[in-house]
Amino acid sequence: MPPPLLRSSLVLRTALLVLGVALGIGLLANEIVARFAAGYESARAQDRIRGLLTVVEPSASAACFVGDRRLAEETALGLLKSPSLGSVEIRAGEGVLAHAQRPGWARGEKEIVHPLDSPFTKGVVVGEIRVTPDADEAARQVSRYVWALRGIVFLLAIVMGTALALTVMRTVIQPIKMMSDRLNGLDASRGLRLEIPPGHESDEIGRLAWNINEALSAVEEQHHLEQEVQQAQAQKISSLGSLAGGVAHDFNNMLAGIMGHADLLLADEQDPKRQKRINAILGAATRSSELTSKLLAFGRRGKHRKEAVDLSAAVRECLALIQPSMHADLRVDTRLEDGLYVDGDPSQIQQVLVNLCINATEAMQGKGRLTITSRRVELGGAAATAMKLPPGAYIELRVSDTGPGMDEATLQRIFEPFFTTKTTKEHMGTGLGLSTVYGIVGAHHGAIDVASLIGSGSTFMVHLPLGSLLPEGPRPEHTPGNGKGTVLVVEDEPALRELAQAILESLGYGVETAEDGRAGVAAYRASHRQLHAVLLDLKMPNLGGRDAFHQMRRIDASIPVIICTGFGENEEVQDILNHGGAGLLHKPYRVIQLSEALERVGMRV
Repeated sequence: MPPPLLRSSLVLRTALLVLGVALGIGLLANEIVARFAAGYESARAQDRIRGLLTVVEPSASAACFVGDRRLAEETALGLLKSPSLGSVEIRAGEGVLAHAQRPGWARGEKEIVHPLDSPFTKGVVVGEIRVTPDADEAARQVSRYVWALRGIVFLLAIVMGTALALTVMRTVIQPIKMMSDRLNGLDASRGLRLEIPPGHESDEIGRLAWNINEALSAVEEQHHLEQEVQQAQAQKISSLGSLAGGVAHDFNNMLAGIMGHADLLLADEQDPKRQKRINAILGAATRSSELTSKLLAFGRRGKHRKEAVDLSAAVRECLALIQPSMHADLRVDTRLEDGLYVDGDPSQIQQVLVNLCINATEAMQGKGRLTITSRRVELGGAAATAMKLPPGAYIELRVSDTGPGMDEATLQRIFEPFFTTKTTKEHMGTGLGLSTVYGIVGAHHGAIDVASLIGSGSTFMVHLPLGSLLPEGPRPEHTPGNGKGTVLVVEDEPALRELAQAILESLGYGVETAEDGRAGVAAYRASHRQLHAVLLDLKMPNLGGRDAFHQMRRIDASIPVIICTGFGENEEVQDILNHGGAGLLHKPYRVIQLSEALERVGMRV
């Protein structure tokens, strides 16, 4: 296996590039050496030929002076004995005295002309010798050593290229690769930085590492700012939720008194006009309770039931509810994966769907496309961290519209309570729709996000944990009957305690009351053998409902305990239900609801 450095594609590409350049230089140098050798041999051949011409100059001069052809031919043939020559011609005046050439010779690059002086008078030219070198002989001379030269030059080019490649890898590529490997494992949000390679503190590589560290510092600062903004936003929404939940709790207690007494009045009233007015009071109180339900949902305190909810069926029920009021030109597309269940409150899951769909249809103002999709997804790593959810299996619900979209300022406040963009008389919003959705999704341990651009519509993305509960069968219907037995009412609000006693007595039950959890436990201990059920408030002074419940269970676990609360704290309610609580009655409740709750726990005659 090659060493780690050579397994890098960058290193291999660089090494191949440097070696390729070295090879090209070697080939070019080989050509230059060949040409140089050919020129060198040509110059040597010319020197040898001039030396031969000097030797034969006396005889050739004499032949030209007297016009002796035989002597000229002998001189020419004598010159041809030199392998460097291919052709010899001796001229006297304007005539050729002798001409000789080697069979199969190749003409050289340049003909050599040597003038012949008179043997008696210097400076008087009597003829000339013209010789042409044999190119084949010059090539044979070059071939004796040119390949050795080429091999040496090529080997030097390879050695120098290898050395250059190793130097580049060691001084440039290896530090860059080390920084790249280090950068892959860096997390700017944790303050990690690149180490400057040794020896590169003041060169370009060192400056590159410094610049990367500066960029990482900027990313870290931006990450911290985003976290601070998110924390501030979450704290803001949490504070508003706590405030809304507290207001809703107190308001529910008041509504419970109004609705309970109105129910009692209605039961005894025979006058139709008075019945109509009482029903109007009950209707107004019911609508007010719906408002408090939204406030509780935003405060993440409104989840009172936990069962398997078929999300596809819930979507179809939602569409059946709202489609009659939709514009005829509005299209609805659904792509729902069947068999997906959420562990939660069916009515609140339905409320999430209704709020999101109504919000989408109102945004499109009649024409457009509403798209609802659901699928199972696995969230892990960065995806789960970004949504602040634990890794695992989730149901992804998307509700998309083709409306005008939202700008960044609107997106920042979209889940705030009482924030609304519907300010016209025709569409005046309460600002509680999406904040309610936010609270319900959070109460179900999920997350909600929105993506939107001006002119491109909006998409709300809800992630809810995949359910683990089995779907329940249909519940049998109960008809109210006459109550029989004794019920212990533990309630800290005097008006609600008296109201519960009046309702129970009107239903035929015996009643014992206690003003707080401690008094309730004492009354339970004293008379649990005569009790048939307990109606237990959750939030009370001295001893809270959960602690009181557990103490009652230790005394006698056979008596059914119904939780009655206007707060609906998820953890407390679920803990009581998980440990044997008989049911949950949400304030404000009607007489019929209390009657049915008692019947469900076995108090029916």
